[in-house]
Amino acid sequence: MIDGSGEQWWLWSERASRNALKDGKPARITFRRPHLIVIDTCLRLRVADVTLTNSSMFHFVPRSIDDITVERVMLRSPWDGSAPNTDDIDPGPGRNFWIHHCDIDTGDDDIVMKSGGTNILIEDNPIGHGHGISIGSETTVGVHHMLVRNCTFDGTDIGLRIKSIRGAGGIVEDVRYENIRMRNVEKAFVLRLDYANKTARTSKAIRLKFRCFATLPSSTSPSTTPAKPVRSTELRKARSSASPFGTSN
Repeated sequence: MIDGSGEQWWLWSERASRNALKDGKPARITFRRPHLIVIDTCLRLRVADVTLTNSSMFHFVPRSIDDITVERVMLRSPWDGSAPNTDDIDPGPGRNFWIHHCDIDTGDDDIVMKSGGTNILIEDNPIGHGHGISIGSETTVGVHHMLVRNCTFDGTDIGLRIKSIRGAGGIVEDVRYENIRMRNVEKAFVLRLDYANKTARTSKAIRLKFRCFATLPSSTSPSTTPAKPVRSTELRKARSSASPFGTSN
């Protein structure tokens, strides 16, 4: 087990955020803390059979790596709001990621694919509390060819999410979700295109297309905001008992 002993850092971050508000700074502000493990610029990496817990910020950050396998890793941090920004697995940029049979329960993103990731397979992971499996918000150079399958979500506030900063987005393409099971999840799928910078202008029309296949029809329906309407959405035979599919752009 690798324990980041992040409690004091979380308390410091909370105090710093409160002081920033008193000084009139934006409500959404992140004070950087140390990550637990960062591996940079590597060829063929395998991480297996280890427990990572209580990082002061992100737990595991592999970046600029070609060919990485993360398997049978347990990740834990409080999910009651006391441990902010404690993402568990934050890969990218890089190529050929395989994340499987990891037991994840955290207070922020469980797995989040960052900008520059290509050829990603995420499968057979039980996901507990947290923000589920995400893409972004850094998407400047895009995310390409990602498959998430055979994952279960129990108690997350979000299941699957794609988030991007307006004015700093990129192409996210060929992303597939297959055989996803959710229980006690507030929102099954969230698409948010104004994650941090809601005032920046975008010069390109936004055009998105979704196809969801399952065995039973879904009662979910997409919704958009007037700024840049999402076009060409399709949900076919997707079963969901969570809150409706939602977009923010």
